[in-house]
Amino acid sequence: MIPLVYNPKIQRYHFGGEHPFFQDRYSDFVKVLKQQDYMKYFSIVSAEKASLEDILSVHTPEYVQKIVDLEGKGSLTLDTPLPMGISDAGRLLTGHGLKAMELVMTGTPLAVTFGGTHHAGRDYGGGFCLFNDVAIIAQTLMDTWKLERIVILDTDAHHGNGTQDIFYESKKILYISIHQDPRTLYPGTGFSDDIGKGEGRGYTVNIPLLPGSGDTVYGMVFRDIIAPIVHQFDPQVVIRNGGSDVHYLDDLTHLGVTHHGLYAIGEQVRLLASGCNRLIDLTVSGYNRDVLPSAWLSLVCGVCNLEMPQIPPGCHGQTEDHAGLLDATRGVISEVKKNVGGYWDFS
Repeated sequence: MIPLVYNPKIQRYHFGGEHPFFQDRYSDFVKVLKQQDYMKYFSIVSAEKASLEDILSVHTPEYVQKIVDLEGKGSLTLDTPLPMGISDAGRLLTGHGLKAMELVMTGTPLAVTFGGTHHAGRDYGGGFCLFNDVAIIAQTLMDTWKLERIVILDTDAHHGNGTQDIFYESKKILYISIHQDPRTLYPGTGFSDDIGKGEGRGYTVNIPLLPGSGDTVYGMVFRDIIAPIVHQFDPQVVIRNGGSDVHYLDDLTHLGVTHHGLYAIGEQVRLLASGCNRLIDLTVSGYNRDVLPSAWLSLVCGVCNLEMPQIPPGCHGQTEDHAGLLDATRGVISEVKKNVGGYWDFS
């Protein structure tokens, strides 16, 4: 049985009304697991909210207090209102990732849960992110479990600016992000020449893709950049974050991945983690209500080595990466290799 860390109270992590980060995403996913008869492969494990000490391992006390003070009174940023109870909900979301981490570090090869709030830095948030659960997991792996080689593979359509900033000078964290070109999407960061600083130089790898990039493009990038670097780094654990917002029907982004492409991303991540046999998988993004549950399921099935699930009506479209996109991707791959080639071997 594969542990799925899920406390229904996580529904409280949402931003109200018609906000694109709708609260039913978690329960909708669990519902489709049952409808398509995949629940038999999973065991539900509950989670508790992260402690204040956990949160402060990454974030400043002043930033945490700012969130508490603004609850029910205002917004962190224009896109991130702070309804009452949101700080506790953010701690519960983080607690899901920490529970998955605990399971993986005590003998379970894979744990699946919700999370990936990668836009939060040490003293800032935004983009629907309050506390950076990905960074808190990684910091705990270093502090408590004394790990020195951690891969964070960010497959979200948006660049994880917070995660990058937190670990930009660390050689213990290999941060790889594959995302939509920052000239065309929030938060406007993650260019291919952002490769880390100091002893962390070469340990940040950004792969910005043109709008419309789909299944073939993602396959090229995993084969030509991500796999060679990860194998050389030889991680002790892999953390993946990113949801369905790379899908061609997502309402906030402009990439071209299909359900089959999401499954393939999951497969590639599973193979990359096979060397260390420790994978923490976090899924939370996606902004099309009709697509999200089945798209998440496709991604998770690829991660878990389960059969490709049914694709719902209206989601069977196939995107084709045209010659121009493929040529542009080859250019991106070449640029990334040029920027980090002094640190990784691509021969």
